[in-house]
Amino acid sequence: MSLQLAEANLEDMHEMQTVVFAAYSDYPFARLVVLEIGTESIDIIEKGIQSATERSIRLWKASSTEYWIKIVDSETGTIVGVSQWQIYKDSPFENGAPHVEAEWYPVGSRIREYCTYLMNHRLKRQANRCNLPNIWLNMICTHPKYRRRGVAALMMQWGVTQADEIELEMFVEASSDGTHLYRNFGFVEVEGLSTPRPEGELDEEWKKLEEDYPFEATWMWRPKQKMQSKYCLE
Repeated sequence: MSLQLAEANLEDMHEMQTVVFAAYSDYPFARLVVLEIGTESIDIIEKGIQSATERSIRLWKASSTEYWIKIVDSETGTIVGVSQWQIYKDSPFENGAPHVEAEWYPVGSRIREYCTYLMNHRLKRQANRCNLPNIWLNMICTHPKYRRRGVAALMMQWGVTQADEIELEMFVEASSDGTHLYRNFGFVEVEGLSTPRPEGELDEEWKKLEEDYPFEATWMWRPKQKMQSKYCLE
């Protein structure tokens, strides 16, 4: 099997989303932010892939910092790995973190409130810690049939090469499956992250959502390779 890395284009998006859906089907937080991930209905999954494709293309077209990388099995021509990077050559949060809303859930529903809270909590943390030129690894995944064949490592090598060429720090919220990979490419673990909780008494519905859709990750950082960063944990 021969694997080839390339920058993706808009025409690749539907196939890349197919890989994303397959790779993240067992991740509760992914199922929270993308309703159709992890369902058993082929029709619902395809509808979700199409919706994610359209949304991702729209956002990509509007961005000057976003890069999608694909890994292709040259024997079949199939995309087997996908990663999405933000390369910020200037500070990305000079105006603070943007507010996002879980619009795919009904207005006034508890799950919409919960999802919106988690997403904005993550964005605020990113804005506080990454308001400097940096590379943010938003997502990296391998199709389950191609795992443990070096797919993710090829994409990571692309990312750290970009960082070293323009002397940027790197950040990622790593899943438990990804921490070893990131360590191999110079990332260090800064802090374990768990489901954030708003102040005040929580009702049983909110607690049940925490159980069903937990957020667990490790905040990891890769310093500039030629200079020591002033990065600090806030």
